[in-house]
Amino acid sequence: MTTNNNSKSATYKIGAVSKMTGIAPDTLRIWERRYDVVTPERTPAGGRLYNNDQISRLTLVKNLVDAGDSISSVAGLELEVLQERLARSRQTQSGLPSIINEQVCRLAIIGESLRFKIENAFATIDTMEVVASFSDAANFETAIKTLKPNVLLIEMPTLHQDSANQVLEWLQQSDAMHAILVYRFGNTESFSRLPKSKCSLIQAPVDPASIQRLCQSLIGTGIHTDNHESQSLLYGDEIAAPRKYDDETLSRVAMVSTAIRCECPRHLTELIISLSAFERYSLECESRSPEDAALHTYLNTTASRARVMIENALEKVIEIDNIEI
Repeated sequence: MTTNNNSKSATYKIGAVSKMTGIAPDTLRIWERRYDVVTPERTPAGGRLYNNDQISRLTLVKNLVDAGDSISSVAGLELEVLQERLARSRQTQSGLPSIINEQVCRLAIIGESLRFKIENAFATIDTMEVVASFSDAANFETAIKTLKPNVLLIEMPTLHQDSANQVLEWLQQSDAMHAILVYRFGNTESFSRLPKSKCSLIQAPVDPASIQRLCQSLIGTGIHTDNHESQSLLYGDEIAAPRKYDDETLSRVAMVSTAIRCECPRHLTELIISLSAFERYSLECESRSPEDAALHTYLNTTASRARVMIENALEKVIEIDNIEI
């Protein structure tokens, strides 16, 4: 970032702007070239430099695109018009009358591991009803028009552009008002294809309680609640996955690894402990600017993803080596 005495003159490179706005660098270039959304300054070497006003404009445009507007319809609007349009959009979204007026969240579940976990957890909860569950998409598509769910709960190990388009198609075919996607890996371009008014993203692993809180935010008074956790889940902010193993369990696994003469479990436990510590550190680290805050959020998310991957690897080792924990 470069600054002078006027805070409005602060400028940010394209990587920092991407992290602050959630818009992929390639998308920023396309929006500039095709739609003239903003015109950043250039460094002597040709790099883009964005000021605070341009970042505000990009954020507004992205929010409107996420809400369902096409980029071509909002790219040329004045800043005040963008603000008014977003306010109206959020006011409309906060109603979602087809869900808010119902007292029960009726779920159709697609996904092998979620199927049994959620069905068992919600069996005795009055506000939650599983209308049907499917281990694969083919069976779901056969029955999609007869289910009448108001929410789709979809498990996708990977989220890419084709799968994002598939989700939107399922929403239309089923007449469901919202889709909750539980994914392990995805990219920003795929996320941008899913309007936040219609889709919520949660990175696996996920517990039934998180799903229940999100579903309850979609009925009754949920969507316009001031509760930070509900808002984060609803609008698709990536939630750090909870730890699968506590420090005590990891210590036991590390000790067992010595007895079986394989030190892989011990090394994996050390990696998990280190990554968990860095997750905490990145949240507590001082941020002196929006660029710093965006960077620390990115670092925390990256550490969380890495920890989940190592936890999954350790789980596999524990299973294969029959380690008692």
